[in-house]
Amino acid sequence: RGANLRGANLGEGEKIECLVARADRSDGYQFIAFALEGGGVKIKAGCRWMTPADYREHVADKYPDTDKAAETLAIITFIETRIQQLGIDPPAAAALTEQAA
Repeated sequence: RGANLRGANLGEGEKIECLVARADRSDGYQFIAFALEGGGVKIKAGCRWMTPADYREHVADKYPDTDKAAETLAIITFIETRIQQLGIDPPAAAALTEQAA
């Protein structure tokens, strides 16, 4: 509580700008999305550190057409919605909107 992660390095030398969203999957797996100082958003979930698009590819590759996939994709959609609502990385957010259409 009250921790300031601004500028923290969570992986690959990328520094955090702010927290975007956090969600828990029903199996307890936590997804925490951060806006990065250099632009874009990445999600920390377990040992993974990926963009929302990379997570979508991961789900399609590793566990497609499962309840786990449906729940994970709903979480990713929630994170993408928050990215748009917060106006983070507008070019990437616009691309997400086009993909959803």
